[in-house]
Amino acid sequence: MRLRPAFLTVALLCVASSSLHAQLRGGGPSRPSGTSAWWFSGGAVVANVGTVSDGESASQWDFSGDPRWQMRGTLEKAIQPTTTLGIGVNYGKVDLQYRPLPGAGVLDPAPGAPVCQTVGCAAQVDLWGIQVVLRGGGASEGLYQVLEITGGVTGFRNMTAREDGERLPAKDAIDLNVGLGYGLGFALSSDFHVAFVQDFGLAWHRGTALPDGVKRTYQTRNSRITLRYGLGSFSFR
Repeated sequence: MRLRPAFLTVALLCVASSSLHAQLRGGGPSRPSGTSAWWFSGGAVVANVGTVSDGESASQWDFSGDPRWQMRGTLEKAIQPTTTLGIGVNYGKVDLQYRPLPGAGVLDPAPGAPVCQTVGCAAQVDLWGIQVVLRGGGASEGLYQVLEITGGVTGFRNMTAREDGERLPAKDAIDLNVGLGYGLGFALSSDFHVAFVQDFGLAWHRGTALPDGVKRTYQTRNSRITLRYGLGSFSFR
């Protein structure tokens, strides 16, 4: 029996909340007092957004296939020795396949890339995101586990045909999303870490003019590698 994505997301978030609660109570790898109060990270993301159905432009945006690379940075504040809360930002200009949405009305093909609207074409879009990140896991040295809960927005801006750069009729969009990530980190020193995290999430696109039976939700899957730098000092008592 196939479970709905929303049910899976809720179940995973419940498990993650329980684990992070243990982190807040002092569970997980220990870090000594005097560790960093702030953490800055930077790295690369391989983004898999799935397929987005957009009723307003009567189109589907298919991001499957080759990796979609983005850059990502975070700024986090330590709230417990093994827990941080912060903001993550990612951005990249990525490729996609732009196709007509089955069951939707046909738009007037006069404005912007008629072939894309009727049979589809290769396209590009500015893909960005901003998330609140609750992160558990850390150590002063060696290997450790990482668990993250995220919530925020994913944005699509300036969608154009890849061949000639002509603007497509799809309007810019901002979608809500939630996610759960798990990975491994390695402390090269107490304030310099490298981490690999893979997260799974669910996002909500605008539901305007969608044909019957077409969902506004889509799944996301991101893999990222980051370098983390500790700033300042943090004393836990």
